[in-house]
Amino acid sequence: MRSALVLFLFLVVACPPEKSPNPIANIALPPQPELNAWPIELGDRIRETEDRIRRDEDSVEALISLSGLYHANGFYSEASQCYLGLIQLQPDQPKWPYRLDALPFWEASSQLAPSNEPAFVRLGDAYLKNNDLDKADRAYDTVLSMNPKNPYALMGKGRIAIGQQNWTEAISHLNAAGLHSNSRIGTDLLVSVYEITGESQKAADIRENVTTYGLFFDFDDPWIQEILLDSYDPHQIAVAAGKAKHAENTALAIRLLNRGISVSPKDGHLRLELGMIFVANNQLTEALSQLQECVAVAPKIEEGWSMLSSLYRLRGDAAQADRVLMEGLQHCPDSPGLRLGKARRLNQFGKTKEALAEYEIVFSLYLEEAEPFVEAALLYFQIGQTSEGFRAIEKALEAEPNFPPALVEMTRHKIISKDQEDAARWLSRITHDPGINPNMIQEMQQLFKKTFNSRPPNQ
Repeated sequence: MRSALVLFLFLVVACPPEKSPNPIANIALPPQPELNAWPIELGDRIRETEDRIRRDEDSVEALISLSGLYHANGFYSEASQCYLGLIQLQPDQPKWPYRLDALPFWEASSQLAPSNEPAFVRLGDAYLKNNDLDKADRAYDTVLSMNPKNPYALMGKGRIAIGQQNWTEAISHLNAAGLHSNSRIGTDLLVSVYEITGESQKAADIRENVTTYGLFFDFDDPWIQEILLDSYDPHQIAVAAGKAKHAENTALAIRLLNRGISVSPKDGHLRLELGMIFVANNQLTEALSQLQECVAVAPKIEEGWSMLSSLYRLRGDAAQADRVLMEGLQHCPDSPGLRLGKARRLNQFGKTKEALAEYEIVFSLYLEEAEPFVEAALLYFQIGQTSEGFRAIEKALEAEPNFPPALVEMTRHKIISKDQEDAARWLSRITHDPGINPNMIQEMQQLFKKTFNSRPPNQ
């Protein structure tokens, strides 16, 4: 990167084009890479921007466009040459040094845009990698002065504390990072710290109960993500849209998904994601259009059928919702979600035995969520098949050991079965569970007292 900058500055000073009114833009124009394997449109757009630069027709804007085309499609050397030129042409624009993946340029960008959180997060991470803990700490503090809940800066502070073996401070920062990111950020490091400090049970609890443990979530970075509006890689676009959605930057997520669909109109997953965003925004007409296209171009995407059926039901069209559900099952007969939808509909129509048959199919396909087991258990209890209902509750707790409805139903079953010792143990457990409705706890306590003529535990 530094050698490229030195060469570029030498060319600007030593040999500017004689006739061009904008020599920097011409010198910044990189040699065109091999494009035969790429979409024809990309090559056409690159050639068109090159011609504009050579003719000096809005050459700066053309160079900006060219930098984005190269960067978005993985031509990083060519993009870097464009950015080096743009730094000369627009020295007050912080985006150009920011997009050059190197510490000195991030430092320059942060000085030009002192309110850009991602720049200081990147600076902190780079300083930390270089073991410059003081500068890293100052960079993260700058982020937290703008946004005290930024989980990436909090995690960075936690990593600094780990390097200093300050375990109390590390735990504090990492807990805060998890708190402000729905446990997405910092939990892996927190587990490691708990193991170092001998708090193995806390580490085990995170591994067991935090569904995002072991996953990586990069931060939202609009200055980088917006580049992908020029990408021709649907997967890369989808990843960027996911980051924008996670950061609640819905407008950018929609733009990126629309870009992805324009590049790959038969990609049902892109249409599904866009449809889900529209549903969340209560833009139901737009959602309906995208979900209809999703199942049309990719009928094997089971979630498309499930979402479309749910949307029709939300709009009050139960008949069409049922038709979509059944059509989806024709394409995806092994879909747990669609089978579960059918089981619930059969139950709503009072067809208990048929519903239970569908639930059993669901269980043969998918065993990771407790709710369907609890639903089936209640039906089994309703028709007097207590042992089958109890088995379903046990399966629910295997899937999710702390699922409140399963805990309540297990407690109820133990009381009704007149197993006082076990009933007392389960009742004591739900009494201390903050996730269980106090009214349900009171109902179980009253049932216990009535059944055993004895005071419930913890009363």
